[in-house]
Amino acid sequence: MLPTEIQALGIKFASSDQRALLNVFAIVIGYFLVAFVLYASSDFLAWRLAIREAIREASKRRRSMDADAEALERQIHEEVARSYPLLNVRFNLISLVSSARAACEFVLPCIVGGVAIGILLATYAP
Repeated sequence: MLPTEIQALGIKFASSDQRALLNVFAIVIGYFLVAFVLYASSDFLAWRLAIREAIREASKRRRSMDADAEALERQIHEEVARSYPLLNVRFNLISLVSSARAACEFVLPCIVGGVAIGILLATYAP
């Protein structure tokens, strides 16, 4: 399904022009794919840095707690876990949902972009 002409613009494509058009499309998709990967990598690194900082702060807070405060915090966590068992299930689902989101938002677009480029480059232009 290669366009031979665009009537609205009065443009007709020869077979060599069709191949060039497919190459231009592949280059455009490649550009957006590279830009997407760069932005996604930046977001991923910022997210990982935020998690590391949160863990560091929690660790620092725990180290500064005395034994009584730590025991009280542990007791509160155990009581919450007993009182709200579904809360633990929700916390366990966070990892699964986060992985599914990463697959849909980052992996899938990269695969689709790569496949689109492959199809464009492999398409035979008469």
